[in-house]
Amino acid sequence: MARLHFRGHIGKRDYALNTVAPTFAAAPIVGIAQSGTLGTWTPVESAITGYAIQIQGSDAPDYTNWADIAGATSLTWEPTSGEIGKKLRLGVAAKNGDDEVGTQFVYSSPTSPVQDA
Repeated sequence: MARLHFRGHIGKRDYALNTVAPTFAAAPIVGIAQSGTLGTWTPVESAITGYAIQIQGSDAPDYTNWADIAGATSLTWEPTSGEIGKKLRLGVAAKNGDDEVGTQFVYSSPTSPVQDA
């Protein structure tokens, strides 16, 4: 099993290491809550104080044009009709001791396209 190593920083902020990527629902359906996980994070320079979460959607033919979904900032999201046909992914970044994002976002694998209920 490959280990993922994503390290990033903002200025001289603290680091964290992601060893298991976040996960998110496989087959989202409009109106049905979908859940994800944070993945596994290890503090490198100081304690992790929390996580920033952002769900993104893409309807580009090759699903490379990802955009944040407004208000989708928790591990649970209920897709809307505006997301039909889009693939979703969950992004997570660790927060440092200043409660600021101290790493780059790490993303789950994309879901299948959102289906109507």
